Amino acid sequence: MIASARSRLSKPPAYRWWILVANMLAYGQFFLTVQVVNAFSSTVQDQWHLATADLALLTTVTLAGYALASAAGGKLQALFGARRTVVGGIVVNVLLAALFPTVVGASYEGMMALRFLQGVAGGCIASSVVSSTTLWFPVRQRGLAEGLLMGVLGFGFALASFFAPPLLSAGMSWQFAAAVLVVAPGAIIAIVYATTVRDLGAVYPGADAVADLLPSDEATAPEERPVARPDTMAQARKQPRFWAAIVVGFVNGWLTYGFATLLPPLLTGNLGFSGDAVASITSATFVITLIASPLGGILSDRVFGGRRWPVLLVGNAVSVVALVAVPFVPHGLVTAVLVIAYASVSLCCGTFWTLPSELVRPSIAAQSTGFITAVANIGSLLTGFALGALIDASASALPALYLCAALAAVSAVACPVIKQ
Repeated sequence: MIASARSRLSKPPAYRWWILVANMLAYGQFFLTVQVVNAFSSTVQDQWHLATADLALLTTVTLAGYALASAAGGKLQALFGARRTVVGGIVVNVLLAALFPTVVGASYEGMMALRFLQGVAGGCIASSVVSSTTLWFPVRQRGLAEGLLMGVLGFGFALASFFAPPLLSAGMSWQFAAAVLVVAPGAIIAIVYATTVRDLGAVYPGADAVADLLPSDEATAPEERPVARPDTMAQARKQPRFWAAIVVGFVNGWLTYGFATLLPPLLTGNLGFSGDAVASITSATFVITLIASPLGGILSDRVFGGRRWPVLLVGNAVSVVALVAVPFVPHGLVTAVLVIAYASVSLCCGTFWTLPSELVRPSIAAQSTGFITAVANIGSLLTGFALGALIDASASALPALYLCAALAAVSAVACPVIKQ
């Protein structure tokens, strides 16, 4: 399996698919961690007498740690390799979760501290799994790989919500049940990752990406050939297309997480749906990500020959049209339009996360991924507070809806800049 950097592969190694599976397990375990307090939301609120905003902070601080640590995660990967960085992040996450049932996790402030530190661990995990997934795949398969990787976010969310009620019914405290949900799979995944995953440089010494070992017509996407890719972050930050990608990532994070804040008041207050209808519409809207995220990757790989920006442009343009149309369509079509709107957001998700590694030389892919994750995920952090405040101030969800549409339009304008 070891090969010289000077040799070329006739086809991509099958081992890349195990790298993807292992990265999906690691990424999914972290996003299970993100959701784990929300899975026990009613119990937490009753026991600690928390307002909804206070409960939301227990998740927001995790995302804050995630965003702040992403750049550092890229640097850790450069120093220690992807495998050690991911395993270290999972182990820290597991150890922090094990403190949930103790004195530390028995107070709101203690839980806030643990959740923030779990986000820091997640930032280290994310930079490595996103960049290593891209580098293990040829250009025309990267979109599919990242689409599958990003689709696991919703699966992690769903697992936490599914297992929470039976664990509580078994007589566990919510802190102990939350610890079980994080620690049990986390410990197994850490062991599997540590024993079965190898860094690309260890398998193919001297190579930074599988694409480097493939025939030249398979290695590079058409729009990348005339563009000199930077080999330092200082050079990358001087390129307009690097910042255009950050704008697209910011908006994608805003919309991905903003729908959860936007939909309930929009459907009940502005469109007059019942509570039961809101639950079913919301579920139908979010489940589409499992299909749309890989689909966007396939389109960018196969239809557009490895180019990413056309899918991002189409996805954002469809988001604009669908969001603006929601208040004007008949009630019977609202679910379909919202599903289209969120599908177009998800269409961009996996496709977008190939870019941090493709806009730079492979040697700084992890650092680029970490930097873009840190800046782009500010959108994920701000969206709940900003949309909630706008809805409260205007007593209507429509201004928030149109703000989301306007941001999608800005993102669409930024997409063609990425190809320069």
